[in-house]
Amino acid sequence: MKILKKVAIIQARLGSTRLPRKSIMKINDDSLFSYLIKRIKCVAELDSIIVATSDKPRDSKIAEIAENHDVNAFQGSELDVLDRFVKTARLVNAELIVRITADNPFTDPQITSILIHSQEEKKADYTWMEGLPVGAGSEVISMSALEKAANLATDPYDREHVTSFIKRNRSLFKINILDAPEEFRYPEYRLTVDYPEDYQVIQEIYRALHSNDELISLKAIIKFLKEHPDIANLNT
Repeated sequence: MKILKKVAIIQARLGSTRLPRKSIMKINDDSLFSYLIKRIKCVAELDSIIVATSDKPRDSKIAEIAENHDVNAFQGSELDVLDRFVKTARLVNAELIVRITADNPFTDPQITSILIHSQEEKKADYTWMEGLPVGAGSEVISMSALEKAANLATDPYDREHVTSFIKRNRSLFKINILDAPEEFRYPEYRLTVDYPEDYQVIQEIYRALHSNDELISLKAIIKFLKEHPDIANLNT
């Protein structure tokens, strides 16, 4: 069986209009971005991690943080993120890509592993999981599908959102959609950071559950939010 080179590409930039510089906002001594890198390093199936950021001068800070964690960074087009992803993947000879975004600091390593195995088992072009808390999951894409999308997509929306062309043109790709396990099926919870209220939720979870021994599990996060509906509802 051919062994694919599995690479996580973390999409990050500091130019967000809704919550500027959110990726480097702090939780304890970590930035959200640094904490995310630590979580992704727990995915045993990955051969490497690389950051895809923009070529704007402000995003040199993203590249610097990545390098501090021994993770390489590629700086490409700010708006044509699909092109940025393809060039980043080619740089490391990726064949299976895990797309992760830096505004999801609680991306779950266990879920990511499940997605990678399912993508390989089904020989899919694209794999993701429905029903998770927003920001807990990731996406898995074959290099061939990513390049196909890059060659065919012309809508600026598809150039900016990387996988939207694949999802909107299912006849062209082998799509593999998984249902979230029941214990993780809480799509009403938000673990992504778009607004100040989201950031407050992330901080509350981190303060309550973080220890120096292990990263916070999705199971623990869901249990905490169920027990603290006041916090869970801050960003709804």
